[in-house]
Amino acid sequence: MWNELGNYALHSTKYQEAEYCFLNALETISSSHLHCSKEQKKKFIAGIYCNLGVVYQAMGEEFYEQSEKSFLNGIKEYRALPELWNNLGNLYRISEINQKALECYQECVQIDSNYAMAFNNIALLHIKQGDLYEAKFALDSALDIDKDLDSTRSNRKKLEVLFNQNEDVN
Repeated sequence: MWNELGNYALHSTKYQEAEYCFLNALETISSSHLHCSKEQKKKFIAGIYCNLGVVYQAMGEEFYEQSEKSFLNGIKEYRALPELWNNLGNLYRISEINQKALECYQECVQIDSNYAMAFNNIALLHIKQGDLYEAKFALDSALDIDKDLDSTRSNRKKLEVLFNQNEDVN
C-alpha cells in the first residue's frame, strides 16, 4: 500500500509525501514476510529504491546525492532492474557526468535490449556531446523498438532540425 501511495504522490508532484511513503514501504517490506520468492521481494525492494531515487532527483540538485544513493541501493538489491540503470543514467546525464551516464544506459540495454527509453537517453547524451550521427542511430534504434514513444519521436524531429542547421553552416 505504501508504494502505491508513494507513486500517487510522486505523480502528483508531492515529493515530500512520496518520500515518506516510499521510506515506509521500504521499512514495511523489510520487516514483513511476503508470500513471494526471495527474488521477487528483492525486485520489489529495488523498485521502491528506484522510485525513491526519482523523488530525490525531482526535489532538485541538493538531493542528487540521495538520489544516487537510492539508485545504487536498488542496484545492490537487484541489479537486473533496467529502470534503475536508466534513471541513474539520467541523474548522471543532468549532472554532466557523461561517461557514467553512458555506462548506465549501456547496462540498462544489456539487461533489456528492448528498453527504448534507454536508447532515447543515449541519443540525448550524444546530442549534448555534438555527435549527431550517433544520436540519430540511437533514436532510430529506440523507434525500431517502440515507434509510438512520444519523447523519442519528438527528439528525432528536433535532431532533423539540428542536421538541417549544420548543413546550412557547411
